[in-house]
Amino acid sequence: MAHALEAIGRAAFTPDRREFSTRGRAVIAANPELREREALKGLRLSASMTDALRRRGVPDLTSYVATELGALAWKIAYERSCDTAVDTGDGTGDGTGDGDEFGDIARRALAEVRAAGAPVLSAGKAPLPR
Repeated sequence: MAHALEAIGRAAFTPDRREFSTRGRAVIAANPELREREALKGLRLSASMTDALRRRGVPDLTSYVATELGALAWKIAYERSCDTAVDTGDGTGDGTGDGDEFGDIARRALAEVRAAGAPVLSAGKAPLPR
């Protein structure tokens, strides 16, 4: 998943497009129809990623989980790449580092998603809610 996020970042989310992405994000946020369209695009992309993983022999459930976690990392990375200063909780107040490439931001976001999910998904660590 990390390689896919980096490849997409190199192709579509170059540093020189950051300002355009930031403005586009603001336009989408202000328009309900565009928000709906953006959500549908995300669903189609997720379905394509899941299908691609399945075609590579990844089991169905693993494909679905990897896609969902990848999509979450993508969303976090995209938001951070559009913001110039994002609080990552490490005291620096800077989640992107001015000039960081999307792939770097996405790799950090994916690592954070994995770390956040690990305690929740660890078998026997916490009972499941009923």
